[in-house]
Amino acid sequence: YYLTSIAPETKDSEFTWKGFQDAVNNELVAVFGNFVNRSFVLMHKLCGGKVPPFVADLQDETDQWLIQEIANTKQKVEQLISDYKFRDALFELINLARSGNQ
Repeated sequence: YYLTSIAPETKDSEFTWKGFQDAVNNELVAVFGNFVNRSFVLMHKLCGGKVPPFVADLQDETDQWLIQEIANTKQKVEQLISDYKFRDALFELINLARSGNQ
């Protein structure tokens, strides 16, 4: 994660253990890990540990917005990976996890 987040695209990068620790703790664990953990805890608590069936009639505007964000992020990430912009693709995924945490 850290190496991708600092990978040089237009200039040199510098690996530091402090940067590694900050990126892992403040981004990977705090954002992505929190999103995954929250999803699994709620699924276990509210749905008996199984992904519930999708019910379109229960969607509200927030649900529709998040579903569209997922689709948009998928397209962006696919294009960024095709363009060898791995760091930008990684940031798009982290931003999606931020949206999920909200």
